[in-house]
Amino acid sequence: MALNLHMGNTPVTVSERAELFNSIIQVIVFEMALGNSAPWDTHFPAAITLFEDIMAASAARSTYRGQSQSRFASVLLGIEDPMWTNPSPSNHIWSASQTGFRFCAGLLIFIDIIASTSLGKAPQLLRYHSDVLAKSDDGLPAVGEAEIRLSGIFGCYNRIAESIAEISSLSSWKSALGSDLQDTQGSHRFHNVTLALENSLHDIQQNLAARATSSESAVPALIWGFAADIYRVIAAEGWQLANPSIRANVAQIMNLLDSVPSNQLRTMAWPICIAGCFAEKHEESFFSALFLRSNRAESFGALRDAQGLVEKAWRSRDELCERSFDFASGSATLGPRTLLV
Repeated sequence: MALNLHMGNTPVTVSERAELFNSIIQVIVFEMALGNSAPWDTHFPAAITLFEDIMAASAARSTYRGQSQSRFASVLLGIEDPMWTNPSPSNHIWSASQTGFRFCAGLLIFIDIIASTSLGKAPQLLRYHSDVLAKSDDGLPAVGEAEIRLSGIFGCYNRIAESIAEISSLSSWKSALGSDLQDTQGSHRFHNVTLALENSLHDIQQNLAARATSSESAVPALIWGFAADIYRVIAAEGWQLANPSIRANVAQIMNLLDSVPSNQLRTMAWPICIAGCFAEKHEESFFSALFLRSNRAESFGALRDAQGLVEKAWRSRDELCERSFDFASGSATLGPRTLLV
């Protein structure tokens, strides 16, 4: 998709592109709030194209005041100067424009990941993850950091989000090639993402037990992590309610959701949908009550769409299990493609 980024004969500056990008993301957020009543993907391609354009901008500054900068920091510095810079180590207090772009870039990266699970395609921005996402994300903010911690936006730690992205990429690759993930390449990638998820969940649980991480940060991260593990099993083995790993993960998520305030449930539409779709009949009442305890405003949009998918999955259990769908194929039989963010 091409965007006309010129005003007359004058090219639009990186700062102006960032401002336009932020505006498009705000429109997408509004469309997401409306749920399936609005076509969320109308502006998504433009946001992707503009983000890639900004990331490739020649105005990026790889050094600043004699200090080398990471790729994403250099992009932020290409927008404008920060409010303040600490020369050693080189970190910055970002301006309003830079902070806005960081936040909107994090939104787009995460939207792209979650959208990929419904579309059955690898995330379009996968190649940018190593540059844009912070290597460490423990649920705590880091002042002056350029790279993004998704835990501060969605409650999902970077390593969990990256595992979801890798599983989505694997699932897409499997569907395209008709592979069963048992060949050398597929098996190696699947083993790596399985190990990464196991380590992430173990670390979060250990830190929570040792009170090294607050429950406000760890509980949402665990819910996302257990849902990611369900998604991993579906990608490898298909839609199987009786799978022991799926049953254990659903139980873990149900236990954790009991402690989540109703006003935070909307941010967990995707993991709630994943767990709810694989609830057994005797577990349906838990999820029905969960949706009920969200007030009218909170159940608008993604959470309402998640409820619709979950209830359709309950009515179609036999067909979904018999045909052994992956998540994208299974959810596609239940209605229009839904963005659960």
